[in-house]
Amino acid sequence: MEPISSSFKAIISPSTKEFLDQLSPKERASVTRQIELLKMFGTQLSYPHVRHIKDKTWELRARSNRKIFRLFYYIDENRNIHINYSFRKTSDQIPKKHKKQALKRTKR
Repeated sequence: MEPISSSFKAIISPSTKEFLDQLSPKERASVTRQIELLKMFGTQLSYPHVRHIKDKTWELRARSNRKIFRLFYYIDENRNIHINYSFRKTSDQIPKKHKKQALKRTKR
């Protein structure tokens, strides 16, 4: 897979910035690496890095020190990646409250 010539821009919500600030340096580096991949490859990035949730909502998947992180995003028509919800995953399924919140923020 080749990077897209005109890369995407990430717009990170205040709550996601706060979430990232609370991570350890190693965890933050892992999540940041995934965000950079998403910016570089955009809509070409596929599983296991991203997974479609519903409608315009996707999840960016990151892992560090046996911890799993999920960042929900959508991409607008101007190639902006809106990362609007994030959490540390602690179960196999995405908890309904997290999924509901992410979908709600995408509809704004």
